[in-house]
Formats: sequence, C-alpha cells, structure tokens
Amino acid sequence: MEIDFSPRMEAFARSAFTRIDTPPRMRNLRQSFSSAWTQYAGLRSRSISMLPGARETGELNIRILKTPRERRAISELRKHAAFSVERDLGVNLASAEAARDDLGIVAAVYRRTKLIATMRVVPVGQRLTAIENLPADLLGDERLLGRDCWEIGRTIMAVDDRSPELLMRCMVLAFRKLIELEEVSHLHATTTRPLARLWRRFGFQQAAAVEGASGEQYVVIHATKHDVAAALREPAGL
Repeated sequence: MEIDFSPRMEAFARSAFTRIDTPPRMRNLRQSFSSAWTQYAGLRSRSISMLPGARETGELNIRILKTPRERRAISELRKHAAFSVERDLGVNLASAEAARDDLGIVAAVYRRTKLIATMRVVPVGQRLTAIENLPADLLGDERLLGRDCWEIGRTIMAVDDRSPELLMRCMVLAFRKLIELEEVSHLHATTTRPLARLWRRFGFQQAAAVEGASGEQYVVIHATKHDVAAALREPAGL
C-alpha cells in the first residue's frame, strides 16, 4: 500500500473529530484512522456517475470493477495515486498497474451517484505485489506469501468528500466486502510506522520491518479475514 504521512493532515483530522459527539472507543477509532486515509487520499476529483450493478448500503454503494472498461470510471481518481513508499523501498511496479488490476480485485465506493473512493487488492504469486519485491528474508512468511494472501493498495479518497464520518464508513464498507470473498484469507500492506499503529484498529498487526533507501522505517502489516471480521464485529464471510 502506498501511503505518505503528513502531520498537517493528521492535525486537521484530530481537529475535526473533536467536534463529533461519539463514544470514546469509536472516537479513538475514527480519530486514528482519519489521519491514515486523509494522507494517501490527497487528490482532486470530479463527480463520476455510478456504474450499473453497484450494491447499495445506505447512501453508500460499493462495486467490484471487473473489466478495463469499468475501471475507466476511476481513472480521474487514480491520477493522484502516490508511489513514494514503493520508490523508497526500491519497488518499481508503476508500469504494471494494468496487470495488477487484471489480476486483483478493484473496488469503487460511491455516495449515491458520485464516486468518492477506490481500493485494490492483489494476490501474491505473480511478483505484482510490493511484498514479493522486498528483501528475501521476508519470503518465508506464509502469512504474507502463502496461499490466499492479498496485498491492499491504491486506496484513494476524493479530497472534497473527506470527512471523519464518511472516511470510516468507506473503510468499513470496503473491508466488509473483502471478507465476504472466499478467495481472500490473508491481507497485508506495507506502510509507515505511525500508520501501522492505526491499522491495528482494523485487526492488522506488524509482521515485518523494512528500511527504505532514505533511511525511513516501514512495516509490513498483516491480518486474516477473521481478524478483520472480529475488529468489525461481524462474521468472516464464506
């Protein structure tokens, strides 16, 4: 997963959460994860009509984009995808974006008819994930590279739709969809240390540590679908 951490954006999120009257546990969850999303969601986007077949949950809809034609709906959003973590780790997969889409699962979240967020997960095994291009001492971890392991990435949210409340609803909706999928058993991502702590709110734990060319410390985080389901307090799919 590609994430840049910004203290300015984290401060903005903290300020926004102080104005929401919620129980302490949920306030902490929202407050923590808002800084994660706002950082890697820094972009400008246009309104794009919802594609047919989206599954509706309240005013939010989630759709799996199965073909290149369907994925054109998120092309404007993706123009703002960041690659800084991958570059710092020496992972050069920018030219393989189309192949990663074809191999993986691409989801789009809409609010009514407006596209507001996207997420992609890619299975390991074809050297199209960041983890498969990291140091060899990670390659023996079956939690990361075994059967039914998937990498989360390209998670982007439209800047003019960001809010603490909407942020959490998008993330919960996306994770609910992922844990419904039979082929997904393990999930992982590569991120900064501050954001790794935030992902623990959704059941993720540190699995490995890596250092970038800049000297920046990163961590590989991992969760099973049951870990995520427990964090969401619901069954772990099929």
